[in-house]
Amino acid sequence: MSVIDVRTGGSTVVHEIRFADAEDRHGYNQASVINVGGENQVDIYEGDNGNFIRVNGYDHAKDLIKALEKAIELGWLK
Repeated sequence: MSVIDVRTGGSTVVHEIRFADAEDRHGYNQASVINVGGENQVDIYEGDNGNFIRVNGYDHAKDLIKALEKAIELGWLK
């Protein structure tokens, strides 16, 4: 399985996208990998423990992006 790391580049055939380290600077698991979850689905994995959330389709993904943008706007993420 090929992995692309959006922070550094990657391969041409992609089944997994890494966007962070599995643990944050304090050693806690954090969302770090997007993986193909099925037809029109992606799974966002928390660290390497196997826990994930599923994003079902384009509209769900766009709404998740909007929610994250709102969290930034509200100062929840800096």
